[in-house]
Amino acid sequence: MTLTNSQVISVVYGTCRMDVEEGWKLIKVDDEFVQLTGYTKEKVIKDRVVYSQLVHEEDLADFFQRFTMQLETKGIAYLSHRLITRDGQEKVVYCLGELFVDENTGRTLAKATLTPVRENEQALQEAELKRQR
Repeated sequence: MTLTNSQVISVVYGTCRMDVEEGWKLIKVDDEFVQLTGYTKEKVIKDRVVYSQLVHEEDLADFFQRFTMQLETKGIAYLSHRLITRDGQEKVVYCLGELFVDENTGRTLAKATLTPVRENEQALQEAELKRQR
């Protein structure tokens, strides 16, 4: 299948870095992460936000078990979970995680790229409707 220009869309995503050794504490976030979650860069650092605060409580145990297992065996993980924003909204996201060791500190860190599922599905549906017209 060949995609036309009207079928190609930009994917919304945000990234964060976490210190695994400190309970998955967020140590760096980008502007898109801020937009996606509602947590400002300053609030993330000041309040010592940990990634588990972003995962819906019903998904938490299963998510971290699978996430950790995939990271340890493959060095990369790709899962979905319900993300809870700072104001309590629920969004379904795909989470691509990678483990690495910081060259300067020797600490084990993780990087997560979060892509909201529903927003991208809506954009795809809108592109498909435009194409059909």
